[in-house]
Amino acid sequence: VKSIAVIGAGIIGICSAYFLQKSGYKVTLFDHKEPGSMTSSGHACTFADYACIPVNSPTIFADLPSMLLKQDGPLAIDFGYILKNLPWAFSFLQSCKKNRVEYIATSLANFLSHSR
Repeated sequence: VKSIAVIGAGIIGICSAYFLQKSGYKVTLFDHKEPGSMTSSGHACTFADYACIPVNSPTIFADLPSMLLKQDGPLAIDFGYILKNLPWAFSFLQSCKKNRVEYIATSLANFLSHSR
């Protein structure tokens, strides 16, 4: 087994270490702080406060069938859990309305402006 060192435990370092390990390498991850505690913290999984587009949007209603039915689509649902997840799904779809998406995008941009 080959060994490799990854320096930096931000999102790039962690992902690199993960995929190297999956590929059979023995990985050692080095960082002077806790993983994800520096540049990868405080940005809500996005970096651009000028392009805050929430996952939920009015276009999802048209895209939903292909997202669910494509084998390699971006959305996978275990149909056995549909009833259990119905309250969450209903809440998510309610958040896809234009006024909610605008509110969420504005709030996210405001939140991200503090992470620079």
